[in-house]
Amino acid sequence: MPEERKFINPYNFVPLGKVAPQRKPFPGLHRLPRDSYSGVLHCQLTALGPVFTADPRDPGSNGRRYSFLKNGAGQALIQGTSLRGMVRAVFEAVTASCLCLASPRGRVKDSRGEWKRYQFPALDDFSSERCATIEALCPACRLFGMVDTRGNDKTSDHAASRLVFEDAVFSTSKLRGGKMELARQWAPRPYHYPIYSKTEERGGEIAGRKFYYHHDRPAEDPVGGLTLKEYLPGGASVNFLLRFHGLAKGEISALLWCLELGREDDLAHKLGLGKALGLGSCKIRVADEESSVFRGNGRYLSWQRQPLKSLLNEVRREGPASSSELRDLLRVSKHKGKKVGYPASSYYKISGPIRIHDDGAFDPQPRSGSGPASPSGLGTLGPGLLSIQNPGASVENRQDEGPLKGKKKVDVEVLGLEDGRYQVRIIATGQEVRVKRRQTWQIGERRKIKVLKADPTWKKVLDSQQA
Repeated sequence: MPEERKFINPYNFVPLGKVAPQRKPFPGLHRLPRDSYSGVLHCQLTALGPVFTADPRDPGSNGRRYSFLKNGAGQALIQGTSLRGMVRAVFEAVTASCLCLASPRGRVKDSRGEWKRYQFPALDDFSSERCATIEALCPACRLFGMVDTRGNDKTSDHAASRLVFEDAVFSTSKLRGGKMELARQWAPRPYHYPIYSKTEERGGEIAGRKFYYHHDRPAEDPVGGLTLKEYLPGGASVNFLLRFHGLAKGEISALLWCLELGREDDLAHKLGLGKALGLGSCKIRVADEESSVFRGNGRYLSWQRQPLKSLLNEVRREGPASSSELRDLLRVSKHKGKKVGYPASSYYKISGPIRIHDDGAFDPQPRSGSGPASPSGLGTLGPGLLSIQNPGASVENRQDEGPLKGKKKVDVEVLGLEDGRYQVRIIATGQEVRVKRRQTWQIGERRKIKVLKADPTWKKVLDSQQA
């Protein structure tokens, strides 16, 4: 299939690898080792495209319209906890640390609102439960901290973070107003084993650490799931402080790499809401001249700040090795000009299990007994393509359903193919209808079609799918 017609999954996984996390005792905060580093980094975050963090206090009239997060003084801000989580995810991958938020078993709701259970083999050495004592912590838990929730306050171990990410507070004049209507977002579905399992089957090991690809532009939709009233536009920059305490040289080296991603032009972070839809791409740079650092207890020996520039240059040269899979996922140009997004829910029903290639492209697997592509059956032309024959199209739906009343042309998005008919969504209303299969259409593309007749039985089928 031509490269430009590939349909790319919004995320992929960095494999866990075969080397177990190197767990060591927590160094503590009561004493600064002589060879440790403490200080403050002045960081600048630059948006490469729209970046948005939602204010949960302003959900709008229908719970879908959101404003950018602001503090009590009316200033816009990106919370330090958001920055912290973004950097920790990269740090965990670089240092082969535990999966602090992953659970090998549990339940989540599917698109119909029904609970579905999922289960993977135990994470073993990569389980966060192995970091339950301060005597043996992985590199990430040793630096970012950990809380043992298994026991009570008297028997549990806790390790305070040696990093403090302050909020990035800035003027609302940097925000761009005007609505941005995003396409629908989906919650994680770890029960879809062809994507989340290393073996593509139930019972296989977890695929790895999840990261989102960068997009050319956000996936917008006038009948989507969320409407943003304002956002931080591409090119805008905001500042924040990162304070660190008692870091070993290897730790500050790894931290700097995870903040700046090696200062490589083609690597970037993803932050905030809408990462799967193309939002959140950003870069971080440390301002060497404004930052400061102290060795051991050196801050008590002088009133003068010690410049960090010479140290930064030294530790940057000793930056940690990062996997090719991680770098590939963080590359801004990875899928430039390609279609990135989730397939429609009906796509899974039509093509059977769907896996994703190493480059993120969808690979629909024919259902058992479907056979090869033919004029009378369902066939595949590659990731995201379904093959049918004959030109022309007609729509079937209830005659009293809004824009389908009478004969007229409507714009639709192709969702899938089932029982000899395409399933499409009317762009103007979000209504799903069926189209007789008389053309070869690509899943996800938009078409203008003419309503020829209505089918009073379709409403019943539609309701059962949305239940």
